[in-house]
Amino acid sequence: MNLSRLLPPLLFVSSAAYGQQSSGDWDWKVAPYLWTLGGEGSTAIGPVESDIDFDFGDVISNLDFATELFIAADRGHHGFHGDFQYMDLDPDPTPAPIGPGEIDTEIELITAEAAYRYHFSGSTQGSTLMLGARYIDTTVELTPTRISGAKASIDWVDGFVGYQYVGQISEKWRSQIAFTVGTGGSDLTATGQLICTRETSGGNHLALGARVWDIDYDDTVRNDLPFKLDLTLYGLVVGFIFD
Repeated sequence: MNLSRLLPPLLFVSSAAYGQQSSGDWDWKVAPYLWTLGGEGSTAIGPVESDIDFDFGDVISNLDFATELFIAADRGHHGFHGDFQYMDLDPDPTPAPIGPGEIDTEIELITAEAAYRYHFSGSTQGSTLMLGARYIDTTVELTPTRISGAKASIDWVDGFVGYQYVGQISEKWRSQIAFTVGTGGSDLTATGQLICTRETSGGNHLALGARVWDIDYDDTVRNDLPFKLDLTLYGLVVGFIFD
């Protein structure tokens, strides 16, 4: 998969903006994140189907690689955000739905989103409406032990709408709740997260929270081969926000 074509979305800005900004200047923030995952669901390529089920406690064995980058720019009522993430999931093999044997599943996911944000209070604290688009690129490989395997690569774009609320807990602590719902290329995508941040001595923020992400996609790939991905991911998020 060619990651170079996804570099332009990194120039957009992200939902990791938490602080207030001056009325005249753009307030920029960059936040690398790590998302430790559990997940469940199912996937199918033609006649080859497999369940997906891995516990949050099996992060080391099931999650090969996951990284995220958020960038944000805000000024007054207006802002923009971008969100890039890459993950390579390798759940434990599951029993074949018909006959003996197992199916090994590998899923690679790349997402990049960009959105406009309207801050009702005139700062990043309080309520924010988000309108944007999310690009998703996935490769799924199913390898049964007794029959031929199948592999499919597909990408699509969803439009989404979202809501974010940032509140002040104490002098150093803030909380953020956010969710989005999207559709277009997929049947439905939905995300939700709760993040708490603590300001450091240098004016940056340490972030810790939880996130859930659901994908429901059903279409055809090459030669009209049916392809399905019904996947829910969840887990802890930890990151650092450079202000």
